[in-house]
Amino acid sequence: MLPELRNLRLASSCLTSRSKTTFCVPESIGFVGIGSCAYVIEGAAKGEQLSRTLFLAPKRQRFQCLQKDLPHCVEVALQIAELMHGNPEVDEIDPTWWQMAGHEGLPSDLRQADPGRATGFQHGDFTIENVFLDLTTKKMTVIDLG
Repeated sequence: MLPELRNLRLASSCLTSRSKTTFCVPESIGFVGIGSCAYVIEGAAKGEQLSRTLFLAPKRQRFQCLQKDLPHCVEVALQIAELMHGNPEVDEIDPTWWQMAGHEGLPSDLRQADPGRATGFQHGDFTIENVFLDLTTKKMTVIDLG
């Protein structure tokens, strides 16, 4: 199974087991391969794309929009990491990821807290293009969990 599809299904099942969340993920529909490309098919995201609401705002109001919405995005990113931490279905992080050329390694709270198997669930491009905000409920939907 494609990692993106597996991640979406895993996040969805973890979220349904929690009673209170500030974000959701779209429905997992499946995937299709066309030639050498594979595409994950997700249901529609609820709300407005954060980048769209930001760039449609007058230039002088954009900074205020960021001040209001970015803390919520950080909270969601932390919730995603917490939701997936320690889950045996999450891929193991390649140990070379912790290394920088010419350096011994990078200290990490996650690595120090669990020196055994380091697992990671990361959103490859957690940007305002992949976050949608339902303006009524203020709940965020995160898409493209690849």
